[in-house]
Amino acid sequence: MGGRIHHILLAVASRLPIRGTGRGVPPMFISDPPANQSRQPEYEDGETMELVKRKLMKVLDKGYIVRTDAKEITAFMFMFHVPKGESDVRIVYDGSRSGLNETIYAPWFALPTVNSMARGLDQKDQKRRNVGV
Repeated sequence: MGGRIHHILLAVASRLPIRGTGRGVPPMFISDPPANQSRQPEYEDGETMELVKRKLMKVLDKGYIVRTDAKEITAFMFMFHVPKGESDVRIVYDGSRSGLNETIYAPWFALPTVNSMARGLDQKDQKRRNVGV
């Protein structure tokens, strides 16, 4: 990456698992993966660029993305940042701009609500479940 942030590399091949802890799940493409060579715009603000660079280095260090030869890249993944507190940023990976969202299947799954989680913590409810009522 050097001193400037140019882009995030997107490993766009259905044969490659999503990297990380070794428990990766291969992407489920519903059409051909995107192919674009548009580059990430450069940051004009040096302080913000350093915050983003630090976040990207963590992602690289964990193996979620890897450095590779630019000749091997078929598509670039865009990103932007949003403020996180007073002195930090959160990285947002933009699958819409890169075309990834239209080509990948993302299954729906339910997330528990506060109420459904609280039911599991209610002592009376817990006792009823243990006696089969």
